Parts: sequence; structure tokens; C-alpha cells
Amino acid sequence: MPLRPPIPPDQQHPLSKAVRMRIAFNAPIPGQSLTTEHGSSAWEHPPQFTKLTDAVHHMMDQMTEPYYMKQLFQLMDAGVAIEAIARTLIFTGFTLGKWTVDLGMLMYKPLMLALLAIAHRAGFKDTPVLLQSAVASNGMNNLKAHIQATTLKDQKTRAMAAFPTSEPEFPTIPEPTFSSNQGFMRKPGAA
Repeated sequence: MPLRPPIPPDQQHPLSKAVRMRIAFNAPIPGQSLTTEHGSSAWEHPPQFTKLTDAVHHMMDQMTEPYYMKQLFQLMDAGVAIEAIARTLIFTGFTLGKWTVDLGMLMYKPLMLALLAIAHRAGFKDTPVLLQSAVASNGMNNLKAHIQATTLKDQKTRAMAAFPTSEPEFPTIPEPTFSSNQGFMRKPGAA
């Protein structure tokens, strides 16, 4: 008797069984990372940049070089989302040891704004900003209509309604009294 029922043909993976087995057994064995020389990876060393301003300036200097600017224009012209470009640049900097993951997440907003400015200046009006998965998961299929529907006043009203207007009342707890012959760890009621 088989351990599990056979997979119907319409749900089978498009790759052959031999290819799937080769992929499955081509993974590192448990503990293999402990056999490499310590410090051989870039993320095992201190990062090159530890301050947000230094990392953002480095990224802006890199992006404004003509060679990289041409690549950015090609990606934007091909319809790659600006968020995807920003995430790729941040992750690449982390893997090269330029900054930590935390600093990369702090760089996300300035990098997105810079890429948006570059796309706007270059005339790419139809370049998508967000990844399709983010737009679909948030239910924002029409981002422009969503932004117009929610105004700043509505957001403030909703935020203020979430907070109570009066101070909470805390019960008063009487202070414990100890006589000089009682210890702190003494059992209650013991003499």
C-alpha cells in the first residue's frame, strides 16, 4: 500500500521526476555551513557603512553613474516595479557586506523616493511603483482611486477615535507593613 495517494496528472509538477530528484538532492547537507572557513562570507564581517546618511549617499553616488543609470532606465522601461528595484539594490548591498539588514530597511524609503524621482525626471510615467503581490494582497488594485478616497482628514479622525479621551483609573494598592521582627520571606500568619 503506498504511503500517500498518487498525485493527479493535472497537479503534477511540470519538471520530470529525475529533474525534481536532482534538485531535491542538490541541497546542502545539515551542518555543511559549519565546514566552511569562518569569515569567508561578506556578512560575517562588520559592514562598510553603519550610518544611514553614509549608506544613502553611497547608494546615490552609485545610482547616478552613467553605467548604472542606463541599467535603471532599461529596467524601468521594461516595466519592472520600482519597489522590486529598491529591494534588489538593498539586498545586493547586504550580501556584499555594505550594510546590515536593519540599515537596509532604513534605506528603503529614501531609496524608493530617489528611484521615483529618477523615473519621473526620465519621463517614465507608467512605471509601476509597487509589486503586484503587494497591491493584490492589500486590496489596492486601483492605487490612484484608493489614494483619492482616503484623505488626510479621514485618517486623522480614525486615528483619534482609536485613543481614549480620558485617563484610565488605576486601583490603589495599600503599602505592605512590616514590623522589625518579621522577615521579608516569612510565611504569612507565622509568628
